[in-house]
Amino acid sequence: MSNLIVLKDRYGFYSTFTGHEAGGHCFWCGAEISSGDRYCCGEHHELYLERFHWPEALSKCIRESGGNCGDCGCDGKTSSRSQGILQVHHIQPLNGTERNWNILNQPENLIALCPSCHGKRHAKRHAKLKPPAPEKSDEPGIYEVAKMRGQLIFEEVLKRGVRVGIALAVPE
Repeated sequence: MSNLIVLKDRYGFYSTFTGHEAGGHCFWCGAEISSGDRYCCGEHHELYLERFHWPEALSKCIRESGGNCGDCGCDGKTSSRSQGILQVHHIQPLNGTERNWNILNQPENLIALCPSCHGKRHAKRHAKLKPPAPEKSDEPGIYEVAKMRGQLIFEEVLKRGVRVGIALAVPE
């Protein structure tokens, strides 16, 4: 996430999630540590990983689901509907942010789903994001008006949603 601070210690780079991530303090509880470690005990290391590190958060979510889809309740191990695989879904989406270490990997934001229900969740989300179709009008659009006037038309050229240049269209 863009508002996180990235720091470095003897173990490598890390981000701030709890506010305790500073030299000499346990990343989980904030207790002072004189050893230079990140955690005061193994339990706090596990808690921190399960809340912010994707591989551990994923495993914990699947484990706590009991092997059942959180939406339809099907057995993720034997149901033909789930194809034997549960997937973990972020309720509040990542929206392109880094998945491996993220504050959105917390258990409250994760749900184990069968592939069918996971697909439905994403289809609903994408349907909400889809802009409404423009209303049809008999009035000429800006391009048509410029063309009728013989004006030059500048168009933004996008490639996969990124502006890559401007094109000049000359009316015929």
